[in-house]
Amino acid sequence: MKHLPTDEHEARELKQQNAQPWQVDLLALNPAATLWGPEEPMNDPAWEPSGDYTSWADFRQTHETLDDRNELVHFYFEVARPSEECRRCDGTGLSPNAQQMEESFHAGHSRLRLTLDECQALVEQGRFWPIAPVGTEPTKPLVDDDFLERVNAVNGGPTHRSPHDPIERLTLEIDWIGRRQLIEYRCKKKGVAHQCAACDGRGTTYTADAAIVTLYLWLILPAKERSCFVTVAPIERGDLVNVLRFLEMAANRNAERFAGVVRRAEMTYSGVRAE
Repeated sequence: MKHLPTDEHEARELKQQNAQPWQVDLLALNPAATLWGPEEPMNDPAWEPSGDYTSWADFRQTHETLDDRNELVHFYFEVARPSEECRRCDGTGLSPNAQQMEESFHAGHSRLRLTLDECQALVEQGRFWPIAPVGTEPTKPLVDDDFLERVNAVNGGPTHRSPHDPIERLTLEIDWIGRRQLIEYRCKKKGVAHQCAACDGRGTTYTADAAIVTLYLWLILPAKERSCFVTVAPIERGDLVNVLRFLEMAANRNAERFAGVVRRAEMTYSGVRAE
């Protein structure tokens, strides 16, 4: 995980990581942007090859300090139990029955052959809705025979209504998320398991008993006109003082670079207010 839980699902996920309190506390230090990582630049010539370090001491041997040729501009901590792709479900997280349903979508066998209750389930999940006339607010579609007839119209099925009538047209979102929701609902109707029993639907199985902390660093190398991503794992509890001092040094250097702009902006804004 890269941030503190914001709902019940994420709270369960964090519990499964079997993380220690000090590890969880690190998530509160993370910036909002944590979706980048070593896999992002790939073959971009503006990026140096990523560095993977197996300890904080190992990292500091090659990055003793920060200076004008070696600057840290971003970071985040990740707390997670080491894992690998689930061999039973090949990483899908689905039971055998659910996998058959998923494969039928790819084969085109189950494309929106929906019953009324399935329509209702997808509507409640916000997966499709009517296109409202210009100047009006969209309304939740009424799930009845008329609604199902309009669904068939959009998908080329038998209907007595014109699919081109702007009041009757629907936007259907049976994307990856919608398919998964529909599969889950159909499994529940049939009384069969939806999730893979080996991985509880995660698509991965844990290879360790407890979580580790990985530190992601985004470094820029001005002299080389390059950037690079670095990972350091595991971060141990005994490393924290030195790790936080290093991040504090980076924060101070970044603040110093923009200090003149901040002072000038404050003077400008105060002058504008005074006028």
